[in-house]
Amino acid sequence: MDAPLLDVLPRSSSIPPHPHQYQTTPKRFFILFFFSILNLNQCLSWFSFSSLSLDTLQTYFGPRFDQPTADLLLNWGPIIGVLTYPLQAKLSTGPSGFRSCTRVAIALSISCSLLRLAPIAVSIFTGDASYRQSAAAFVCYHCAQILNAAVGPLVMSSVTQLSAIWFPEVERTTATAVAQTSNGLGTAVGFLAPITLARTPAETPNVFILTAILSLIPFTCSLLYFPAAPPLPPSASASAPASQSTPSSPLPRSFLTLAVLAAILAGVSDGWQGCFQSILGDELSDKTIGAMGAVNCIAGNISAVATGYIMDKVFRRRFKRTILFSLTMCLLATVWFTLLVTDALPKTSALLIICVTLQGVFKDATAPLFYELSAELIYPRKEAASAGLLVLMLNMSAGVTIGLDGVLSGENMNYVMIAVLAAVILLVWAGVKEEYKRPSSLT
Repeated sequence: MDAPLLDVLPRSSSIPPHPHQYQTTPKRFFILFFFSILNLNQCLSWFSFSSLSLDTLQTYFGPRFDQPTADLLLNWGPIIGVLTYPLQAKLSTGPSGFRSCTRVAIALSISCSLLRLAPIAVSIFTGDASYRQSAAAFVCYHCAQILNAAVGPLVMSSVTQLSAIWFPEVERTTATAVAQTSNGLGTAVGFLAPITLARTPAETPNVFILTAILSLIPFTCSLLYFPAAPPLPPSASASAPASQSTPSSPLPRSFLTLAVLAAILAGVSDGWQGCFQSILGDELSDKTIGAMGAVNCIAGNISAVATGYIMDKVFRRRFKRTILFSLTMCLLATVWFTLLVTDALPKTSALLIICVTLQGVFKDATAPLFYELSAELIYPRKEAASAGLLVLMLNMSAGVTIGLDGVLSGENMNYVMIAVLAAVILLVWAGVKEEYKRPSSLT
């Protein structure tokens, strides 16, 4: 009964099937759990080297670990992220696209963790530091980071597809928020590494052992239970067959506008956060700035999930106005922060931390809304198509931001962040037409 039901519910039908034909399974939370671990570990693995100070890395990995090496290990993320887009597009649009992308991502994640841990493990067992400091070891580190970078587009482009396949409409935005923000939670764990896992250079392996352990969780869970879809569709859009649109059909202008703006905002915001050391170095200690970064990430994740839940339960199909409200509050927090660091207003360490936290809370609240509204605007294409293009633009924006990091000072980045937020608010308001195209059984 189950498979024929999935096949006979036409996408083009204007009258959705009766709600009693939609069912959910508790196993959807199991899928969301191990996917979120996979996504978290991807970001943590990407950020692992950069989470530790250069002095710590040089003490443990030797003189080969200079600043250009640290930068390249981090920059493999956006570089390979862009190059992986064709693979992501092919896998996600094929049969069982979500499962295919996730399985490949799991395999790459395990390969990354084991490859970069191998020289470290040999050094631990032999007591000989030369293994982890050799040229061959650094080849392993770079290759591992390249493999992990390829995981990024596969998982980040699958967050809306996961929620559409496994979750009912009244939980879809919340599920997208959990899946999407789990990536940022990896950064929070990385920020905490110097004060928890790797307090001394000798404890550096703990970070890489953790990522290896985390990589095994999605692998084990996927072996236990990972079908292409639940037995019955949870919503009207999940019951619809694959998109009938051709590759040559034009993308909606509202979607392109929204995706470009989301990418620019994310890229500039990452660059701005990367300047915290120069902006706040005279006001706060390195450990305080690291803890602030972690708290900012965690607060932003909580905000995103809470916003997703509120949108599902209270403000359904009001994504645009919520995005505008959140970005406006984010702009005000950024202006307040700038006034404090330029001594235009009296400042304290507590006020600086509050400003940065509020900025992250309101900015991150928009992340799942960008993904979900993009999926609505691009329909009848699959959700992975909108998320894939969005992630591609995010990686391109990150690459541009990397190039600007050495050009713009911390003070200038404050003003750039304010200008970008103001421009994004204006262009979303004027250039994005809010449409909800996916079929719905809810009134």
